[in-house]
Amino acid sequence: MFKVGITRDTQRADGTSIFDPAALEIFTQAGLDAEFLADDVKEVTAAQAAQYDALCVFNPKVTAATLAGADRRVKIIARMGVGYDSVDVAACTANGVILTNTPDGVRRPVATTILLLILALSMRNFVVATAYSKTEALQAAAFGMLILAEPVSTAGVAAIVIGTIGVLLISLKGSARLEQDGALKSFLFGWMEKSALIGIGSGALFAVSAIGFRAASLSLGEDVLPLAAATTLVHAIVLQIALMLVYLLWREPGEINRVIAAWRPGLVVGFASAAGSAGWFTAMALMTAAYVRMLGMSEMIFTFLMSYLVFREKPSRTEIIGVVVLLAGILLGLAVRK
Repeated sequence: MFKVGITRDTQRADGTSIFDPAALEIFTQAGLDAEFLADDVKEVTAAQAAQYDALCVFNPKVTAATLAGADRRVKIIARMGVGYDSVDVAACTANGVILTNTPDGVRRPVATTILLLILALSMRNFVVATAYSKTEALQAAAFGMLILAEPVSTAGVAAIVIGTIGVLLISLKGSARLEQDGALKSFLFGWMEKSALIGIGSGALFAVSAIGFRAASLSLGEDVLPLAAATTLVHAIVLQIALMLVYLLWREPGEINRVIAAWRPGLVVGFASAAGSAGWFTAMALMTAAYVRMLGMSEMIFTFLMSYLVFREKPSRTEIIGVVVLLAGILLGLAVRK
């Protein structure tokens, strides 16, 4: 059974956890075994790394010695807090251990995301779920036709299908079915995996959001579409801020001060995120959402290049074929868009 260890310093003085009970309930519902470490340690030991598949760490250090044991079991370390200076990144990379990090602001909501990542890894199909979420472009084409009456040309649909096939080929390396069923069967029936269905559902929500944002921008009747996109974006951001503020005041009043204290890095991240969103909103105001989201699949190519050039991971044959097919789909989409 996939086992998760949580450092004991994530408990309050009264013994309760900083995690929302609903977050910890995820493990129970998935049939996973999660527990707090027996001791409140300054450094995670090799013995503890041999007991758990995943570790959720707050203050304790994770060193090369932590991962040096021959019986090491841990596959992912989720570090909560600003930065990851307390974790030996080089040792994690050398031992193939995934490292995630979350800022300390709004600690518990973000901690829930960490737990979901661990849950996805326990399915051994996190890559698959991410890849199937990229079916968003296909779904955006369907929703765009139904909601906005914006049909995509036959050549455009072909380009989106080709690009999606490329993404799914890239994802085969992360499929739990690959070794057992082979590449062809995994490709044809991989969508039946639970994580793939979660990814498809995620893609559907992204597609509906994209169509909604485009519809909102077009409904303003602005002659200058980038201005309409900016107006829509501002309303969306204000709504998100208001909803998050209400949630924090309701459920996490103490976290407001933490957010204010981290305003400097938060401001940088906020501006970067807003700039990225501005690009998406402007593109979707100018062009059919399906084509925009198809071009967005190019991120898989950059992810592939990063894994090869930075992390020196050897690509598989299906990954290389997938990148070529994805690139072909994107180029075809750029050629036939209208």
